[in-house]
Amino acid sequence: MVIVDQFTKMIWLRATTTSVSLEKIAKIYKDNIWKIYKVSKKILSNKGPQFALWFIEDLSKALEMR
Repeated sequence: MVIVDQFTKMIWLRATTTSVSLEKIAKIYKDNIWKIYKVSKKILSNKGPQFALWFIEDLSKALEMR
């Protein structure tokens, strides 16, 4: 999994399997990225716009937000 901060041009690489679930992606984001950047202003994905919605929903669950 590759996460890119477009402002600082920093990349974060995390090893995953090819069939990782959205819950797992949200957990990886929460454990590694959230503590530094908090919520992203924009989510770009090659999985389509539905992915961003589902990711935010699962991230909200992982962060115990309502």
